[in-house]
Order: sequence, then C-alpha cells, then structure tokens
Amino acid sequence: AGQCLDYGWPVVDKLAEAVAPGLVILALLAATVWALCRRWWLGFAGAWFFVILGPTSSFIPIRDLAFEHRMYLPMAAVIIVVLAGAGFLLKSGISRLSIGHGVRRVVTVALVVCSVFALGIATHRRNALYRDPVLIWQDTIAKAPHNRRPYNALAWVHLEKDQNAEAIHWFRKAIAVDPDYAEAHANLAGVLLQEGDYAGAISTCRKALQLDPVGFGAEAYIRLATAHLLQGDNAEAVKSFRDALRIDPRGCGEHVYLNLGTALLNLGRVDEAITALESALRMNADYDMAHFSLGNARLEAGDVQGAIDAYRDAVRVNPGYADAYVRLGVALNRNGLPQEALDSFRKGLAAVSGETSAWVPIEAHFQMGKVLLILGRKPEAAASFRAALRINPGHVGAKDGLRAADGPR
Repeated sequence: AGQCLDYGWPVVDKLAEAVAPGLVILALLAATVWALCRRWWLGFAGAWFFVILGPTSSFIPIRDLAFEHRMYLPMAAVIIVVLAGAGFLLKSGISRLSIGHGVRRVVTVALVVCSVFALGIATHRRNALYRDPVLIWQDTIAKAPHNRRPYNALAWVHLEKDQNAEAIHWFRKAIAVDPDYAEAHANLAGVLLQEGDYAGAISTCRKALQLDPVGFGAEAYIRLATAHLLQGDNAEAVKSFRDALRIDPRGCGEHVYLNLGTALLNLGRVDEAITALESALRMNADYDMAHFSLGNARLEAGDVQGAIDAYRDAVRVNPGYADAYVRLGVALNRNGLPQEALDSFRKGLAAVSGETSAWVPIEAHFQMGKVLLILGRKPEAAASFRAALRINPGHVGAKDGLRAADGPR
C-alpha cells in the first residue's frame, strides 16, 4: 500500500523535525538491546531489523534517503513479529468463544485465506504497473510530485517511443519542479535538437552547462555545437566542438571530427577542415561521409586528384552514395576525364533514392549537360539540361546551358 518507485525524500535540515522520529528510533533500539540482554526472541527480531538496515540507513550520508528494496530483508523480521502477534491474538480470541475445535479451525483458516486473498489482489494491482513504464512513472509522480526524477524518467520513456512532444512536456515538468536540474535541461536540449528547434536547443544546453559544466562530459558540448552548425553559426560550432574534444578527446567519436571539419570548411578554413576530416578517418577508415567531406575539402583546396581519391573511397565504402558519385564526376571532369565523369554522373542518378539529397539529381543532370556540351554532343546535352529543369524550373545554369545546346550546331 502506497509503494513508490522513487520517493525523493528531502533531507531534514532542522533539528526540530528530527526529534520526534529520532526518539522513536532510539526507543526501539533501547528495547532491542534490553530484549537481547534477556535473550528474548523479540530482541533477535529487532537486531535483525537494525543490523541489516544499518549500512544503508545510518548517519553515513547517502544520495537517496528511502528506497523500498532496502526494507525487503529487514521487513522479514517485522513480518515475523506481526504474524506471531496476530497468531497469538487470534488463538486467544477464538479460545474464548464457546465453539468447537473444528469450527475454530475453520474460522482461523478463513481469516488466513481472506488475508492472503487481499494481499494477493494488492500485489497483482501493483505488478500491473510494472508492465507499463508509463504507468509506473505516472504512479510515482502522483505519489511524489515534489521529486524531479520521475518526470525525467517518464520523459525518457516517451523519447524511446519516438513521442518527442510528450518527452518535451515531461522534461519541462521536471525543470518546473527543479529549475536547477541540469540533467533535464541537457535532455530537453537533445529533443529540441531532434525537433529542429536549434535556438531552443542552444539556450537549454547552455543552461545545463552553466549548472553543471563537467558532469555531462563532452556530450552537452557536442549537442550545443551541432545546434550551432545546423543553425548556420559555424564559428560557434567550431568553438563548441573543440570544447568537446578538449574535455574528452578519446570519448568523441568520428562524427565529431566530421562535423568540426564541415564547420571549418564552411568558414573557408580548408587546411584545418582537412586535418579534422583525416582525424575522423583515422578513427574509422570506412566512414563514407568523412571520405565525401574530405573530397569536398581537397577540391576546395585545389587538390583535384586528392578529391578524386577521397570520392572513390566514399563510393567504395558505400556503393549507393549518390552524392559522392556526382561530386566525383565534377572532379573527374576538372581533371580532364569527361568520359569517366559522365559514367560517374550516371551512377549517381542510378543510386538516387528517397533518402538522397534533393540537389543530387538536379546537379547530376546539369553537370552531365555541361560535359556533353563541351564534347559537342548538343542533343544529349539539351536532354540533360531539360531533365534538370523538370526538377527545378528556376535553375539558371540549366537554362543557360539549354540555350547554348539548342543554338546553331
């Protein structure tokens, strides 16, 4: 009755609040010692209770003052005393009734069966909550509304079910209960980042780091940096990614170096971007996105052959990487290999799927048209430019290319 998964008991910080329960505990301890000295079995039961409970419930400071599982073994002693007392009272009460031995036995059994039945129903109802994590945490919140952690836990349950709106609601509830709950701020920032609310993710993540600058390791800085990167603030993204790498260089995965390289490349700091992307590939040589981004950086730096090698590594690792085929075609064309470039563009178009970036088929058709126009294959070039314009009617380069292809031959 009244069980709670996470009580969140507050620490008593006033002596007056501790006096009354403290006197009760001292009285029970004194009674236990007195009974032990007289070798009475109740002394053994009392010692059982206090000795087993002692390591987790004493003057030694602990984070959580109450958890039910600490009472499982100590409660066995209490239950024995209760049962012995109930048995004694039952026996003495029935013995005073002017009924036969058989009837007394029936009454006793009936009382025991009723007790077991009632306890069984209570157990069944409690166990039903454990079947659904949403129900158990809602029950905990109802019984301990002052405790911030059940709100956070319930939010995580919804997050694991991809119910982001509900998760955001409960993370904010946790923060409302305790505005200084850094963990809830950090968790909320992660969901807001998923939802595309980059400004909200940044402000919430900054609050988490203000409350606990080191408790989250590099993760909070990675979220902050990612939000800045997606918002287009590359300079702040670089700063936060470097903070994450400074705090936990071994714990930061290759994706951190990839995103750092992307931000640096966006800022025009090509050499630093190449260094970051090469670091990502040292951690994972089969990281297709890092190969692709390295190709972009090398192409930006004027290293066309290096870009070709990187793009080829990307499609070797991921044969369905449409973006990489298109960029490889661009690099091959710059390197004086138009036929190979056309082949790469065609492979890119063949690899287009629902997950491919929208620019890929447009760029592939447009770049094919440019190469075909240079090769003098104007009808094919015109068809490629028209294909690009069917996807994006406002593509200026494709319009110019089509005019050139449809001109005098």
